[in-house]
Amino acid sequence: MAERTIGLGAALIILGIGTFGLLGFDFSSWTPLIPAFFGVPILALGIAAQQGNGSFLLLIGGAVLLATLAFAGTVSSLIEVPALLSGSPVGRPMAVLEQAITALLTGTYILIALQAVFTRRAERQSTQS
Repeated sequence: MAERTIGLGAALIILGIGTFGLLGFDFSSWTPLIPAFFGVPILALGIAAQQGNGSFLLLIGGAVLLATLAFAGTVSSLIEVPALLSGSPVGRPMAVLEQAITALLTGTYILIALQAVFTRRAERQSTQS
């Protein structure tokens, strides 16, 4: 799970900086960097969990919490993706695309984390029986 956490953090950093660059590094608006702002602490938590610094579950839990916040803030953009893909006019198409990618990345990570928790719980229960 630590490796996936590191991957998510890195992907969010690349997405944020990449979008910021595609928009011309316009320092009057920092909003394209929001995924990177989530990615940096998620990456740090993943590295700490991988190296065994602190409680693994607490570190991964913190990453899942940050991913959940990012997902909650971006999931509404998924509604606009079909219009964007069909060529219909959409306000701020780069923002919609970046938010949709963020929602897909974080949502997938959350599902993987939940699956890991349920699998670990089932394994623990089967060994105790």
